[in-house]
Amino acid sequence: QQSPYWMPSAWDKKSAAAGIDTDQQGNVLVCNLVNHQIVEISPAGKQLSATPVPWPDKVMVSRKTGDLYVVSRKVSRGGLPPATLTKISGRGETAKVVAPLPLEGLVGSGYTLDESGKTPVLWLAGSRNQGERDSTALLRVEDRGDKLVVTGDQFLNRDPAAISFVSYTDVDRDAELLYVTKSGGTVWRVNGETGDG
Repeated sequence: QQSPYWMPSAWDKKSAAAGIDTDQQGNVLVCNLVNHQIVEISPAGKQLSATPVPWPDKVMVSRKTGDLYVVSRKVSRGGLPPATLTKISGRGETAKVVAPLPLEGLVGSGYTLDESGKTPVLWLAGSRNQGERDSTALLRVEDRGDKLVVTGDQFLNRDPAAISFVSYTDVDRDAELLYVTKSGGTVWRVNGETGDG
């Protein structure tokens, strides 16, 4: 099938077949970034459906309802734009978008689905921002039927001012100061006695 979009390359760390999951019947669902669809393949290898989804990067399938939870992130040359989490009901051309949820930064690069309780819960991980103030995020998202609701996001680092990644450090022992950088242009100076930045 011809596509107006360029093929994602190894340089962009993407492939045409991005995310993959299986459903309760053993069908395989694959994110096809190039053709903007989720392809459903039977255990025997026959294509069953192609559900249109813009820029599908990750897919999770509900073992209870068959609903799809898709993390879509447009592939670009350079920085990656924020993603969207979308709940989709059905397969193929008749599939319906039930609920979208915009995400920040690179949230959605890690994901899992917990259906052990009455309400399905999605956990999405990644860095909240790109650039100087990266912060690691873990979002808890409840599927409330027609809405995806973030019910928590301060599980890993409860201090939004904390340094998220340390590359190099040095100490001024006389002044009790610690200097920290994350290999970019920013340097943090921390009081060694109080911990204040």
